[in-house]
Amino acid sequence: LISETVLGIVVPLTFIFFTEPRLIVVPLIFVVGYIITARHYLRRLMPVIQRQREQYGLMNAGLEETISGIEVVKASAREALERSKYLRNAQHFRDLFVEQGRIEARYLPLLLFGIALGAQFFHALWLYSIGDIGLGQVVAVIGLMNVLRFPTFIALFAFSVFQAGLAGARRILAIINAETDLDENPDGYRAPLRGEITFEHVSFSFAANPGEAPHQVLHDISFHIPAGQTVAIVGQTGSGKSALTQLVNRTYDATAGRVWIDGVDVRDWSLDALRSQIGKIEQDIFLFSRTIAENIAFGAPDATPEQIEAAARAAQAHEFISRMPHGYQTVIGERGVTLSGGQRQRIALARAFLANPRILILDDSTSAIDSATEDEIQRAIRQAQQGRTVLLITHRLAQIRWADQILVLDGGCLVASGTHEELLRTSPHYRRIFARYDHTTTLTDPAHLTEGAA
Repeated sequence: LISETVLGIVVPLTFIFFTEPRLIVVPLIFVVGYIITARHYLRRLMPVIQRQREQYGLMNAGLEETISGIEVVKASAREALERSKYLRNAQHFRDLFVEQGRIEARYLPLLLFGIALGAQFFHALWLYSIGDIGLGQVVAVIGLMNVLRFPTFIALFAFSVFQAGLAGARRILAIINAETDLDENPDGYRAPLRGEITFEHVSFSFAANPGEAPHQVLHDISFHIPAGQTVAIVGQTGSGKSALTQLVNRTYDATAGRVWIDGVDVRDWSLDALRSQIGKIEQDIFLFSRTIAENIAFGAPDATPEQIEAAARAAQAHEFISRMPHGYQTVIGERGVTLSGGQRQRIALARAFLANPRILILDDSTSAIDSATEDEIQRAIRQAQQGRTVLLITHRLAQIRWADQILVLDGGCLVASGTHEELLRTSPHYRRIFARYDHTTTLTDPAHLTEGAA
């Protein structure tokens, strides 16, 4: 674009010069004025276009969120409120376009070119009147001036479009090039995981928003999990259960203390090698708008159809998948909106089983599954946990009871650990949690309670 604009300006100027050197003065003054005007124009235009792109993203993000949560919006009778929010965003977007139009109207060199064309016309007529040039030269020069107008006007319009694209590209590149605070350590330790996990005086805090004081989430936590054990992590909401598991796969790094996996500090592991051997299933399942088979095989793209089906059977998902219109080749909606919560969780379990991680983290991963299906999945999980370490964040008593070890968190601190029977005897915190989870359970042994209280 720049080279074409320069060429479109230089060629007419060259022809004007060879037609009559004295007539080059006015076009040169116009070009200099045009360059100065264009610089001011772009300097004023760029911030407006940047705000346009930001507002466009904000407007679309709000619309996407409203559409994704349309059931909640309708159930709460909030359609009018969401509509008004979108209209405010759209009006702000419109106002920014109006501001862009005002800048363009102010800086487009209509007046400047009109003055230059008039001055050139009278200068050529004066030279013609004194006999220095002929009528053909006058016509040629005025024609060349009109040729000069085209690249200058088109360039300004094109620059505004180019700046809009550049502003959008910068927003995208800012996301693509955003660097994590974690050291990915590509040359770090690589080895098959056994699954031994050790926390050594680990504390973790983070700031919810930039500029805010960090919030303490975990404080001085120490424990050891031998490879192959199943460990349940229990505690009240906000006690730091999910944060603890996020330190294992290095979603975050501890702010104090050390996390060891197989005797190696997680910071010394290659992040890719570490995460490829750790599977995590959360309550909020994310599925891609792809086929069911592609979603199950996301962590193992080379899996065969037989392996995908075996993983689905293990997760008790094969039966409902077979009833889908195209079976495993059925394309599910964005985030799996065409599936029920239990179906999404079973597909996520199948994905984890197929990837065969050495450490499996289940963060309330069976909350949306009915009791009958849960019993089947529990048997599948018990079978799948052979030879791997499993971390369970759950409110299901059946899962808590069969854990090899239970960690009890309260206010970000590890207040007790042990088996179910040990904690019932020794931990008041666990007894309170256990009684809350199981309102039908009666602790009939008063000696246990007295001993625990003592």
